[in-house]
Amino acid sequence: MSCKNFYTFILFISFIFLSGCSPKKEIIKDSKISSTLKIISVNLNNKLNSKTEVRKFVAKIKFLEPEILLVQQISRPGFGTAFDAVKELSKQLEMRQHFTVARDDLGYDLGNAILSIYPIMQTSNLKLTNSKKRIQHSASFGVIDVGVRSLGVISTELINSIDESKNIQLRELDNFILKNNAYPIFISGDFHDKENKIIERNLLKNISLNNIGNEINSTNCNFITPNGVEVLSIKEVFNGCNLITIKVIQQ
Repeated sequence: MSCKNFYTFILFISFIFLSGCSPKKEIIKDSKISSTLKIISVNLNNKLNSKTEVRKFVAKIKFLEPEILLVQQISRPGFGTAFDAVKELSKQLEMRQHFTVARDDLGYDLGNAILSIYPIMQTSNLKLTNSKKRIQHSASFGVIDVGVRSLGVISTELINSIDESKNIQLRELDNFILKNNAYPIFISGDFHDKENKIIERNLLKNISLNNIGNEINSTNCNFITPNGVEVLSIKEVFNGCNLITIKVIQQ
């Protein structure tokens, strides 16, 4: 046997030996990818009427590094004020925004808004029924690309009473969700339900989708969570302003 063939033979035997001794690879089952998001839900009560007031509000929340804001009772020019609070808030937070007009019990034209550091790919304005024609309630809807999947969010303020009007508004939200069920929809805002009367009166039974959880917090911030979204924590930043940390799970 020539030297060349001898070394080739030795290499071949070594390869077989090492292959047989190498440890077996552990099979790891794929787990679903998830993404954690910080959402602030806040009722501003029409208090942002200047750049200074917006600056003060931003200073209170920016250190929390929110990725999405769901805002109620904020105004725009032509809706009761000359100052564009939505535009200024969007500018100072460097966020995209969507606004939906409403009207409060004093006759001021305010609205709900969505602000996001991520692209808002689709928007819609939902008018909610109210027996008092002077007051107009609404819901601001947006679909946000949060990376692992698209997430629908709704910012809304419901009627400040527990009666059939709130029942109708919940049913209207339910019908909207049924028509837009291609992605999970996280609803948050001021339901005027500090004492959990919605649960007590079973008004949430109108949210008919099986994948809607009736998680309602006892502070000014209320929220409804769909499948594919898990609420990790909720913290009151100040009165009417809450930081909600959620986990969005890829389906």
